[in-house]
Amino acid sequence: MNLETLTSLEGDNLRKSWNNLVDLSGNSVFSRYPFVRNVEKYYGDLMKLNILLAYENGDLVGIAPFAEENGEIKFATGLDYKAIADYNDLIIHPNFREQVISLFFDEIKDRGFVLRDIPQSSPNKPLITFDNEISQSEEPSSFVPLPNNWEEYYSQLRKNDQRAIRVFWEKFPQAKLKIVDQIEEVSEYFQHFVNLHQERCQAKGLPGCFANDERHQKFKEYHQSLSRDLSEEGNLNMVFILEGNRPIASKYGFKDKDTFYYYLGGFDSEFNKYSISKVLGFATIKNLIENGFKKFDFLRGYEEYKNDFLVQWTQNQDIKSKR
Repeated sequence: MNLETLTSLEGDNLRKSWNNLVDLSGNSVFSRYPFVRNVEKYYGDLMKLNILLAYENGDLVGIAPFAEENGEIKFATGLDYKAIADYNDLIIHPNFREQVISLFFDEIKDRGFVLRDIPQSSPNKPLITFDNEISQSEEPSSFVPLPNNWEEYYSQLRKNDQRAIRVFWEKFPQAKLKIVDQIEEVSEYFQHFVNLHQERCQAKGLPGCFANDERHQKFKEYHQSLSRDLSEEGNLNMVFILEGNRPIASKYGFKDKDTFYYYLGGFDSEFNKYSISKVLGFATIKNLIENGFKKFDFLRGYEEYKNDFLVQWTQNQDIKSKR
């Protein structure tokens, strides 16, 4: 088995083989090529890529999407400056997990590393049995396992939430759900999402993720580019409620074959009294069920409202060298 190191992804030559390996590995959408490539584009002044590639007889069988930040090896999407991804992991062909993990950790064992937010369900995690510090990540994650039909899910909701759903759609019969996943609409609706997110945060006295300072604008530019790239690959999923042609609530997220990952949202404060954020959440779940999805992932963060969606809680793990 051969090992190569990359310090840049410029040219996108690896994009197809990288994503093919993600599909084989069973990793989440956060392992896909555009997440790391855009880190290099927009955070390259703060870190240096240190990607390890494992090849068996010329075939790519393992990727360690690492970067070096402040003298330590980290996941490129899990930097101290900005942790882009809620789930980070090694990308490994199922037939070569043990060999590839041994190869990767032999390469970095003499260097300091902090690998954050490895999912509880990762098939790689049990094989990382070296002399490292393993701890729970700071924040729990949660997801909704989706049943085969909406009626089954709806029947389990609290009466107040069932009522909120009925009241909104009766009050606004012209309102509709809008799914944005095509490249032609991404730029326009990404800006609608940003506006709704900022409006909601500012109404709560918070700066919001897209405030007008260098750090937040870098984050905005990253996601503008990422959303275009993911739409080309079929992995973007922005969901809106439109009142007429007016976007009044949004969820910005990603998708793979059976999971929707809810990343950020926002809504028009005028509709707060109608529980518009929850209404959109339930409408999104209804749409996902009707389209055969199996999971709505709320990602990291404990907020009490998530329990109203019938979530299950999990805990990521961090792995740190003892150097």
